[in-house]
Amino acid sequence: MSSNVFIKHAKRAAQVSGLALLIGHSATHAAGPTSAIGKKNRTAASVIETIPLNATNATFTLFSGAVGYSGRGLQIQPDNNTYGATSIASVPIMPYSNGTKTKDEIVTQATNFLLPFATDVGDSLKAWIATNNYKAGSFVYEQELIPSGVNRVMKLVWQLSVADGGRIMYGAPRVIDGDPTYVYITYTPKAVAAGLPSNWAFADAGILKWQLRKRDGTPQTDWTNINTNGAYDEPTADGSDPNFGANCLADKRLSPTCPTGHTDAHTLISATSSNGAIIDYTRKLQPQYTAASDGSQQPNMAISFDTRALHHNNSCTNGTIRTAGRYGLTLTNTFDRFVFDDTLTPPNIVKRTTTNSFSPTQGFDYTQTTALSISQIQPLVINPFDPTGPLVSTSVVPGVQYTAPIYEDGDTGEKREFINYNGEYRVCTSSDPWIPNLYAHGVGFIHWGRTSTVQQCGSHFWWGTDYSFGIDRATGQGWTVHWYYGKQTLQTPVTVQRETLPCPQ
Repeated sequence: MSSNVFIKHAKRAAQVSGLALLIGHSATHAAGPTSAIGKKNRTAASVIETIPLNATNATFTLFSGAVGYSGRGLQIQPDNNTYGATSIASVPIMPYSNGTKTKDEIVTQATNFLLPFATDVGDSLKAWIATNNYKAGSFVYEQELIPSGVNRVMKLVWQLSVADGGRIMYGAPRVIDGDPTYVYITYTPKAVAAGLPSNWAFADAGILKWQLRKRDGTPQTDWTNINTNGAYDEPTADGSDPNFGANCLADKRLSPTCPTGHTDAHTLISATSSNGAIIDYTRKLQPQYTAASDGSQQPNMAISFDTRALHHNNSCTNGTIRTAGRYGLTLTNTFDRFVFDDTLTPPNIVKRTTTNSFSPTQGFDYTQTTALSISQIQPLVINPFDPTGPLVSTSVVPGVQYTAPIYEDGDTGEKREFINYNGEYRVCTSSDPWIPNLYAHGVGFIHWGRTSTVQQCGSHFWWGTDYSFGIDRATGQGWTVHWYYGKQTLQTPVTVQRETLPCPQ
């Protein structure tokens, strides 16, 4: 257990938390009767030895008086005593060069340096409070310093207490950070679940990333990427601890079988003098399963229809439907957040997030001819598992994750052609008769010297002569046709008017 000291300086008025007098942890202590001091009308004293940054001399402050209630619990109510604190209890200043040791190394040095003075400090404080009729007392050592890896001042704190009845208690020194940071770590596994292709692995597979952040999440450093080659992945053996990889990522000291050769959260916390770590740990990619009727577990198929199109081929009843997309498995992604306080215990999981995704799988792209309209084809697709079969509704295809809206392209209606000859409009259709082997004669002489075949659209009697008119399909040009010296010949070019009729919905 640990102890807390709450100290407020306000000129001559000061309050020292009664918690500073009760170090209720598994501390080394001298034998003696025990009794609580957290009661009304009790008195206590506290000596604080303070060493500012780079100072060679310590400052001593004494707080003493009755223990009473305050907004923060039982506290010493200050009096106007003028005892010399140095004559009560003190320890030498611990030698330290700023920036030379991590927090952990400072704690180790302080433990070896300060704890040998515990007996002398405890006996001196115990004798003084007995002489001056105080029920309990405490000694607090505070030294400002800068650990390695940071550029901010922290405080080394060690305290010893004498409880009512003479029991002496003290714990290990601590380094307290007034503006603490934490190490933020993300880990992406290299492996995927058994049976899945290895190329389905996440981006950054096997990569450990870390960044130093303040308590509010503000980054203090750029990201550092470390390729662990999957060293901290979940174990694959049946019955193994699924958190083994996350535990080793937090602190390799937790198991002698943890992988070596890569850093862990404990090492990063120590190197950056941080207060702990947050680890976002991604589990290996898993298929999503559904229980089958025979009791087996079957992976869920997933299908995405990414493209659906109806292409019109100059007709409302002669179109092409296209269906393209991907099919594969529905995959489960699990992300766990751990909090690690660097106390040689496994990290605590505080949040789990699970999402589903679509695997990078087999693509398909099929077409069929169809006479259906856009409204009729709206809910339909080509079944990728029966591409030559009838169109089906997406509701009968298992595992559909996405269906793209259908769009139209090409000529979306039926073409009609008209010839206006002397005020007569005639519609030309594919069933009209053909007039072969026509020679050019008359206006234009465009076809002079060769024969043409015209599809006749109609006829006209004018000035005692029967005229036909039609379209030369080879050129798309309209012509009048009449009898000339016993044969039909091209006479005059005419305009062909064309329009497209919309298809019915």
